[in-house]
Amino acid sequence: MKVRIQRYLRLMAATSLSMLMVSCITPPIYDGGDWRNFVGIDRDLCVQQSQKILSRRSENSLPYFYISSRLPYCAGKIRMTLQRTDKIRYGRFDIIEEGRKFEKEEVLFEKSDTIVQDQKIWLQQVAEQAARNDGRVILYTHGYNETYLETASRTARFKTIAQFKGPIIQYSWPSHRKALRYATDGTNLQLYKPQYANVVQKLAALPEVKSLILISHSLGSQLLLHGLQEIDLAAKQPNSVDYSKKITNVILASPDIDKQIFESIASQYILTDDKVQNGRRITVYNSAKDKAIQLSHVINGYERLGGTRCDDPNTPVDADLLSLDKKAKPRCYANLPQTMNIERRNGLHIIDTSEVSNSSNGHSDFINSPETCSDFSAVINDRPIDDNHRRFIGKGNIWRLNAGYAIEDCKYEK
Repeated sequence: MKVRIQRYLRLMAATSLSMLMVSCITPPIYDGGDWRNFVGIDRDLCVQQSQKILSRRSENSLPYFYISSRLPYCAGKIRMTLQRTDKIRYGRFDIIEEGRKFEKEEVLFEKSDTIVQDQKIWLQQVAEQAARNDGRVILYTHGYNETYLETASRTARFKTIAQFKGPIIQYSWPSHRKALRYATDGTNLQLYKPQYANVVQKLAALPEVKSLILISHSLGSQLLLHGLQEIDLAAKQPNSVDYSKKITNVILASPDIDKQIFESIASQYILTDDKVQNGRRITVYNSAKDKAIQLSHVINGYERLGGTRCDDPNTPVDADLLSLDKKAKPRCYANLPQTMNIERRNGLHIIDTSEVSNSSNGHSDFINSPETCSDFSAVINDRPIDDNHRRFIGKGNIWRLNAGYAIEDCKYEK
C-alpha cells in the first residue's frame, strides 16, 4: 500500500511538472487583462481611489494592515493582482473573516475595501495602535497558491481566534493562485526575500512595538526565516541596535521548507544562546496527513519541515511513540544538533496535528482544526498549555494534540 501511494505521488508530481512547463509557455492573464496594461496606468489612481473610500469611511474603520509586493489595479475599486512589482505598497483593509463557509473571491472583493497609504503614515498608524495594546504586533505571511483577499480573510480571523487587540498585518507577496504555478511562486518568493527582511526591520525598529509576532503558512516560512536571519545578523554589526530582541514568538504552520535547511538556519542563526535566553521560541505545526507537504517532498526530493516522513528507511521508531501506539510508523521531525545545549534545543517546539486534522488535505490545520486553532491561539498569547491539550511524544520537545479540546472561537468548519 505504501509503495502504491509513493508511486502515485511521484506520478502526480511528474504530471504536474509537465503541465507546469506547458502552462509557462504563454504569459498569464491577470484579473481581466494582460498585466502589461496595468503598468501603464497612472499611479495616482490608487491614491484617488483611496481618497474616495476615505470620503465615506474613516481609516479606523479599516482595522487591518497590509504590506504587498503585488501590482495593484486602481482603474476602479482597488484590487491587488497576481502580478509582481518592484515596489512595496502599504495600506489598510477590511474583509469578511474566514468562517464556516469561505466566500468566493468576487464576494470578498465586493464586500471589502482596500486603501493605499504613504509608508510614513502607515508606520505611524501601526505604532499608535501598538502603543494602545501593549506593543504587540502580528505579521502574517501566506503560502503558495493564495490570493490577496484569501490571505486578508485569514489574517482577519486571527483577531477573533486570539482576541488580539494590536495591529494585525498581512504580508502579501504575488502568489499566482494556480496549482501549476508552484515554481513561479517559488521564484517570486526568492525575489522578495530582501524586501521582506527590510519590512521586518522597519516594524521592529518602531519604539512602540515591544513584541513582533511572526507567523507564516506553507511556502511563506521561507520568507519568514530569511527575514529573521537577516535581522539577527544585522544586530551583530558594530554600533547597531538589536531589534531582534523584539522577535521572540515565531510560528511556522505547515512549513514548506527543506528540513535540513531549517535545522541549519535554526542552529546557526535563529536559536542562538542569547536569543533563547531572551525568550525566543519557534513553534512548528506539522501533520502526517498534509497532502500538500507530501507532494512538495516528492517534487523537491527531500523532507519538508511541515511533514513527518522519513527518507531513511532504517530510521528507528521512537520508543516514546511505541509506548503510546504499538502500530506507530517511523516519524521524522526536525532534529537540532546534539551539540546544542538543552536550553537552545528547547527553543524549538514541534506540534504534530495528525490526530486532530479534520480538513480534506491537512495543510491548514492551524486554522481549520479546532484543537490546533486553540493551541495556535494560546501560542500567540503566550498562555500556558493545558496538560490535557498536548502530550509529550518524544525527544526534541515534540508534542501531539489530543482530540476534543478547543476554545469556543475555534469551533467551526471550513
